[in-house]
Amino acid sequence: MNTSSAPDLTALAKECTDAWNAHECDPDNPIILERYERARYKYDEASDTTGTTAPPLPTLTIVDGPDWHSGNDGDTDAPGWNHEHHAYRVTLTGHDGMTMSRIPWRQGVGITDDPEAHDVLGCLLSDAQGIEACTGFPDWAESYGLNPDSIRDRDTYCLASEQTDGLAYLLTRPVMVALMDDEDSTYGDAEHFAAAWARVDWEAVAARAAR
Repeated sequence: MNTSSAPDLTALAKECTDAWNAHECDPDNPIILERYERARYKYDEASDTTGTTAPPLPTLTIVDGPDWHSGNDGDTDAPGWNHEHHAYRVTLTGHDGMTMSRIPWRQGVGITDDPEAHDVLGCLLSDAQGIEACTGFPDWAESYGLNPDSIRDRDTYCLASEQTDGLAYLLTRPVMVALMDDEDSTYGDAEHFAAAWARVDWEAVAARAAR
């Protein structure tokens, strides 16, 4: 009689999260990174989400906001946003249950609709392109015409770098790179993003995860 039970997806998801948290604490340790990649593969294999068909897009949940800011006299939630805007905090959840939590999002008051997943993902991918193309903060600052001696600009770089790491955790790095290479992912509308998502070579992603 077959006494095997279904895999505990909750436990596997926790193993992924714990391994990723350890990687963030020691990002240069290849053993910890490999532990995360193995944990992620086990989860994907157990939940059967690494097939050749594109999985569902990540979903977005608004955690905070919209909070209105005038942008005048210091009434802003972030440096550089010196005009009227709405501020949000949002969480993205992948098809496999992985999350990227409390992402800051800002938009002008002329935009009346709340942000959607493709809006946030497109901006994160655009920022990730800049991070991945540079060797560090001075290189990044120069490419954007910013001041390499500016503390504020360094803070912006650090946030973009952290969010790029979070995006790689949410999507897996191969998927993030594939989307960065497809200009439709940052075009700015749901149709173009969905097309880029569908063009990811999901079979190759699955094969790489299995190695």
